[in-house]
Amino acid sequence: RAIKHMGEDGAKAINDVAKLVGDEDREVNAMATDMVTKACKEPAVCIKMLSHETTGTRRIATDQIVNMGEEGAAHADIVVRMLSDTHPRTRRSGVVALSRRGEKGEHHAKDIAKLVGDPDVEVRRVVVEALPMMGSQGKGHAADLLKMMQDEDAQVRAGASSALRMWAHEKTW
Repeated sequence: RAIKHMGEDGAKAINDVAKLVGDEDREVNAMATDMVTKACKEPAVCIKMLSHETTGTRRIATDQIVNMGEEGAAHADIVVRMLSDTHPRTRRSGVVALSRRGEKGEHHAKDIAKLVGDPDVEVRRVVVEALPMMGSQGKGHAADLLKMMQDEDAQVRAGASSALRMWAHEKTW
């Protein structure tokens, strides 16, 4: 809250603190993570943090947008950028943020489907959970889920199988 009242100096201060997210010193990292998380309660700060130089800060900002509910949903188009982030945790957070919108965010199913072949297994796991939550647009990626049935990871294969079975039993598919 103090940083918010500091205006431009506060914005610079939080940017400097954000550089410490991921620091080797666990206490420094914890302090920086806590401060950035609190600063990201303000959507404008959070949006700026999405383009921060440190991957940990981008991940925190993406996670905070997820936690903003409808207020965060207004920034979904910005969150799409996180799907191409270099850090897998940030990509996972982006998938979760977009999929939590359900049918309201179904137009982002195509963006999420691009991660079907992501090198990170955790990203593929959230993708296979996300697509079934994304209404008719998610169903449009059944072929991608069929590909995921061949994934090397058992959880990915099971998730793809579950989604396809669920859709097969729906009358609207």
